Amino acid sequence: MGPTGARRVIAVASANRNKQTSRFSSRGGDRQPGKPDVTAFGENLEAQWPGYLGDADREDPELGPVKTISGTSMATPNVSGAVSLLARAFGVTQPGPELDKIIAA
Repeated sequence: MGPTGARRVIAVASANRNKQTSRFSSRGGDRQPGKPDVTAFGENLEAQWPGYLGDADREDPELGPVKTISGTSMATPNVSGAVSLLARAFGVTQPGPELDKIIAA
């Protein structure tokens, strides 16, 4: 928890393959200085897609239906995984100052 009692949130922006922030990603604003906290690839990524929707871009022989999609929701899993791996590597198991150090890094 932060000084206000709120849980710590990591604001994730999306980037394209040229490492430029995607046009659809928020850059914070006056009320959120210093946001986003981190940027990860999230533009034009291919991912598994529910076949019943019928609008997949192609059929992968191993993955099944896949579609090229973009969004901060595509960037966030990479950031979440990185924070989790770092927390495990450093033995951090609870929210608090040690986890805040990992997030700040």
